[in-house]
Amino acid sequence: MAIIGGGPGGLSAAWQLRLKGHRVTVYEADKHLGGKLWQVIPSERLPADILEQELERILSIGVETRLNCKVDAELFTQIRADHDAVIIATGAHNPVVIPFPGHERLIKGLDFLKRINAGDTPVIGKKVVVIGAGNAGMDVVLGAYTAGAEEVTAIDVQRPAAYQKEIDHVTSMGAKIRWPVYTSKISALGLHTKDGELIKADSVIISIGERPDLSFAPSAWVTERGMMNVNDCWQVEGENNVFAIGDTTSPGLLTHAIGHGHEAADQCNDLLHDQSLTPRRKLKVVPQSRLSKELFRPRKSGQLKVIDAREESGRCISCGTCRDCYMCLEACPEGAISRLDKEDGDYEYVSDPDVCIGCGICAGICPCGIWGLEHVV
Repeated sequence: MAIIGGGPGGLSAAWQLRLKGHRVTVYEADKHLGGKLWQVIPSERLPADILEQELERILSIGVETRLNCKVDAELFTQIRADHDAVIIATGAHNPVVIPFPGHERLIKGLDFLKRINAGDTPVIGKKVVVIGAGNAGMDVVLGAYTAGAEEVTAIDVQRPAAYQKEIDHVTSMGAKIRWPVYTSKISALGLHTKDGELIKADSVIISIGERPDLSFAPSAWVTERGMMNVNDCWQVEGENNVFAIGDTTSPGLLTHAIGHGHEAADQCNDLLHDQSLTPRRKLKVVPQSRLSKELFRPRKSGQLKVIDAREESGRCISCGTCRDCYMCLEACPEGAISRLDKEDGDYEYVSDPDVCIGCGICAGICPCGIWGLEHVV
């Protein structure tokens, strides 16, 4: 297996494929694995030592790497010839820049964050304006303060898409967030809005998204929007053994890329075992109010810290493992619960009312709150 891109999506696929027994080689253009996890996420949000441990864990199971290896069309052709299947997971690293007057003065947010994470200190002055108030924009604001800025203003044309906790963090540091603000032009004085206002700035940094660099792939594989054209199984349309995931197919979160990598690995495994490929069933989000706290309580008082299940849900990456965990099936003392497999590949857990004694163990142990008890008169 060949995986082009050593970011979260590519590494997720590499991990899963290696666990299934396949030989995996990851081709990474950078000198270090991790993609944006390593290149742009502030260390205060993702400590470098923890990330390094995770990367070492992936390498320890036998995943091979080719670092400082930027794939071009010629190398891509050779990679396809040398491997049974290929997963394209190069992410999106071409910053989007709006060509309004003075756009050449803009600093690209992604490049700025990469310099910060590499230990560099870009000269940006004391007053900084950030165009874009998404989560990446909040990272740029933090980076600006790290680089010595004293006054940072983030603007957006719509309500900021960043998580509230990220907004609260930067505003607690003194940053201002304004919307809706429409940019007219950039000058040596700062950013000029369409309302005629001048927001003075020594530097203006733009962070409104990135696009993938797919110059190595045949143009027929790329959509008009510059994304890989894939089906529901992550296969490139018209190609049997080429898959594409993450930001190469559509903009998304790092957790989306990790999930795509897992799904693509499963599809590749089926392909190499001559099994038919079927799209993974999409699961509905379980409301926090239904999450069970039973699994988060210590068995003996004082030995473990009690963690609120609703807070723990923030770490969930929607892998769906909890949806089919068999815990209720195994815990039912009367054997009243059974698991039924359907013809379409779906499944259902059912309880036999003639056998159930209403003990409530299933309701207490289910992490998703699927089971419940009702008093019937």
